[in-house]
Amino acid sequence: MANLIVRHIDDAIVLALKQRARHHGVGPEAEHRQILEDALLHPPRKSFAEVLRVMRYSAVYSNTAGVSFKKSFAEVLCLIPNVGSDSDFERQPNNTNFESDQNDTAPNLSA
Repeated sequence: MANLIVRHIDDAIVLALKQRARHHGVGPEAEHRQILEDALLHPPRKSFAEVLRVMRYSAVYSNTAGVSFKKSFAEVLCLIPNVGSDSDFERQPNNTNFESDQNDTAPNLSA
């Protein structure tokens, strides 16, 4: 493993690091490693609502003359960020008796 030396850190940051480490029951060095790992290897994921908000505002753009144009559907789809791996979105069965679900008939809605 590599060593990392960080110099010229504000005293308030050092104090906050020590307090956070104490709260988590580890030393400041271990806490610093965890903060770096979380920030660099596990960036926070945007909520679905945030993704939709960005897409909605990004779907219309203006040129230099101030004329608004709508983006194509393909352009909007390209704005969707990578928010996880395929395994994050796998369907989880909520009923272990799957065969009986296939034999169920739909309710008759015509009256």
